[in-house]
Amino acid sequence: AVHGTLAFGLAGERAADMGYAGPGSYRTNFRDAVAGVTGDTVVDLPLEDRLERVH
Repeated sequence: AVHGTLAFGLAGERAADMGYAGPGSYRTNFRDAVAGVTGDTVVDLPLEDRLERVH
């Protein structure tokens, strides 16, 4: 579940950076971004400064 949340968060950030083409374009961009998230994509990102460890 945590990995899915991470993938959706990253995809949301990518979708927001994509071009605006009217209402509904974010949804399309988001779906495209989700489809593009792979294990290799996540491994290559500098995520340590964005994560908070819970003990």
